[in-house]
Amino acid sequence: MRFVTFNRIYAALLLVAAASVLVNPKPLTDKARAQLQRLYAPVSYPLRSVSLAVHHRLFPQRPDPESPASAQRSYQEIAQENRQLRIEVAHLTEQLRRLEKINADREALGNLREFSRPMHVAGKDTSWRNALSLQGPVEGIKPGMAVLYPGGLAGRIDRIGWSMGAQAQLVTDSTFRLLVKFGRFQSVDGKTSFRLLTEIPTLLEGNGRDAMIARQVAEKDIQAAGLAVGDYAVVAD
Repeated sequence: MRFVTFNRIYAALLLVAAASVLVNPKPLTDKARAQLQRLYAPVSYPLRSVSLAVHHRLFPQRPDPESPASAQRSYQEIAQENRQLRIEVAHLTEQLRRLEKINADREALGNLREFSRPMHVAGKDTSWRNALSLQGPVEGIKPGMAVLYPGGLAGRIDRIGWSMGAQAQLVTDSTFRLLVKFGRFQSVDGKTSFRLLTEIPTLLEGNGRDAMIARQVAEKDIQAAGLAVGDYAVVAD
């Protein structure tokens, strides 16, 4: 066979191989590869054994210096332990992130944190009222105590449960009443201070729809006090 003819046949075979890789569906090529692997098994198995022997001779398994002489570990065992340690580190990192978030939320309470007890919100109360079910130690907790969250007052303890829990009535509940004064933060000479806008307490009540309203405040009173969006309602009860 001439050299030119051999090159043409070889080029044609390369084109067919490329077409089979790019055009033929994967299941069909998988079946063909499985059959070819059987044909090459008498050759591939001895070669694999020889290559492993050469690899072990060139790169022998060194003992683990951290293990006692009576319990030396192979590289495979060390690699498995490293994988387990990575999983554990990832788990602990996520736990630390959650704890940092919880701590940041509690730090938002400021000085009130040392007088507060953290409890877990188990869910919304099943009744028609705006209330939450709390879970946690209830020793020393009494009905009427304030329930706080990072944004301020959330409600008050309505009743104590029998087993590690309590019910909190939210400020938006239709039966919730609270006296407040209005104020805002202002900056004077580079110093930030809080200034009350009203001296007479105002009655706020929940509307049962995620808000509180002041029914006895007229528009002229709002304008006279200079109330604006972003001002604060401070408990004066």
